[in-house]
Amino acid sequence: SWIYTDGISANLVEGSNTIRLTSTITNGPNVDHLYVCGPPAAAPPGAVMLFDGTAASLTNHWKRDANSAAPSWSVSAGAMAVAINPSPNDISTITGFRDFKLHLEWLSPPGGTGQEAGNSGVKLQRSYELQILNTPRSQALQNDSAGSLYLQKQADTNASLGAGAWQSYDIDFTAARWDGATKTADARATIRWNGMLIHNNVAIPGPTGASLAESPGLHPILLQAHSSGASGAVRFRNIWVVPKVSPQERWQSWIAESDLQEAQQDPNADPDGDGMKNLWEYATGGNPSTGDLFVSGEPRTPRMTVHDEADERYLEFNFVRRADALDRGLDFRIETSATLGPDSWTFRSSSLVGPPEPVGDGTLEKVTLRVDEPVSSSDQLFARLRAELQD
Repeated sequence: SWIYTDGISANLVEGSNTIRLTSTITNGPNVDHLYVCGPPAAAPPGAVMLFDGTAASLTNHWKRDANSAAPSWSVSAGAMAVAINPSPNDISTITGFRDFKLHLEWLSPPGGTGQEAGNSGVKLQRSYELQILNTPRSQALQNDSAGSLYLQKQADTNASLGAGAWQSYDIDFTAARWDGATKTADARATIRWNGMLIHNNVAIPGPTGASLAESPGLHPILLQAHSSGASGAVRFRNIWVVPKVSPQERWQSWIAESDLQEAQQDPNADPDGDGMKNLWEYATGGNPSTGDLFVSGEPRTPRMTVHDEADERYLEFNFVRRADALDRGLDFRIETSATLGPDSWTFRSSSLVGPPEPVGDGTLEKVTLRVDEPVSSSDQLFARLRAELQD
């Protein structure tokens, strides 16, 4: 019989390393598996980190799918381990998603045969399963092997790194489209396994085997707790998702989350009276209901300076913005006026000066925007920085 213990991680240094393990029980097991792996892949700006290797992120982003209780899966060495009992013990995200890009890393231990060989799966919207199994690289693939859309389509290529190795799935998912309760288009997915393309914009005509029926709306991502005869639990680490929504959808979602009354929802409204309009609050990660003028010591309001170079003068604006501003369709424009008249503002082309500087936890960044043409000939000039939301 197998005895499973929590994982232990050890950071290696350049050169030779010695790792010594000592059992604390008289009938302790031999070391079953030792592997060397690189660090998890970095999440891009705008990603929602669903699991970062901490127990807190498991609790904050996941629930037991059967009854919405806190997950009972254990966390050690930066990974969470599937717990089979009490069955069913699948976990799913607290938040629902529609269209998204998902990255997750998984390890299926050696041992077991057939569908008991380190089995788990990730179910997109709880309805479409991408199979996880310790399928070896040499094995011919079936529609229930690792990488398969379970019982529907096998992977185009066997990209397995084998049992006991950390592997990755990168999934670009587009949900089915609906007209009321009538489906008008199938869900589609493009999937890479350890960087290799295994499903290229394939249609998923319906729920995969042993999964919930399709339905419109936002639905969770589910990780499966499947029975297994492997030498230990399937483990997951470094799970993040990037929702694929239009700039307008993101804006409307922010408005809804801000709980603003209808009269306060206009982009140019200033519900908290702090001098920053709703759109600027959105662009800088602010709260439209609270006068939060600073973040990590940086002002949310832009600061204008004059840059002198080669006997010419250039206007610059230093400001804080969301690190994923471009993905959100946010554009920042410098405009000038000689009179402050309502129709007197002229757009000035501008460029970023230097790389952005991360602010706080990295969800915001500090940037400098400088006009491309000098303003030396102007006797009097007013300038402003505006945020615009692209369609």
